[in-house]
Amino acid sequence: AYFGVHVWSPYNAGELHVSPGGVAASCDMFTLTIRGRGGHGAMPEECVDAIVCASALVGQLQTIVSRFTSPMDPVVVTIGSFHAGTRCNIIAQDAVLEGTLRAFDDNVHARLIEHFKRIITDVSAAYGCTAEIDINEVTGVVVNDEALCQIARETAAELVPPEKIQKQEPCMLGDDFAAYRAIAPSCFVQVGMLAPEKNCCYAHHHGMFKVDEDVLPLCVAWMAANAERAARS
Repeated sequence: AYFGVHVWSPYNAGELHVSPGGVAASCDMFTLTIRGRGGHGAMPEECVDAIVCASALVGQLQTIVSRFTSPMDPVVVTIGSFHAGTRCNIIAQDAVLEGTLRAFDDNVHARLIEHFKRIITDVSAAYGCTAEIDINEVTGVVVNDEALCQIARETAAELVPPEKIQKQEPCMLGDDFAAYRAIAPSCFVQVGMLAPEKNCCYAHHHGMFKVDEDVLPLCVAWMAANAERAARS
């Protein structure tokens, strides 16, 4: 059995959150290189503008969520980086987009990849460009085993008052802890660390993110108790 813990800024400091089933999404990281034909900004008819094509892709890729996926299926398409161009009067030959894809179901994930590649290829062709697609499938869905969740709830009850044991809400973060379930049952829990009075109130990856380190001993105690009880069961 495998247990893991993740501090989580939306939850109040010292709360222990655990639930069975899917709790974190699959995660793919991608790099798109759009190839056009550069030239002088005053002569666009002689060029193929990679920036215009890449800009269209930023918007069109969002239709995967809005028009090609059921509203009942969580999917995220995020462009996190856009780099192109060198001078104000030069039409860019290349543009590079980087981002992430998230899904909560293997079949939905397969359709997500299919639509993603099709839109990129077709939109690029419509603008006279070509596209190089590099997708790194980082991790699958994190799925918590029900029996291990029961163990985690029992040990949590020995560490904190009942009101501090809460349901774990599924979210679209990804974590390679998901790989452990291919080997044995696993359980990935969360410990709250929201403490505004300590300035621990910013989201993960925010520039001001700060961990409430006072919750770390609780994290260790919970993991140790889970390991001990699982070994006895």
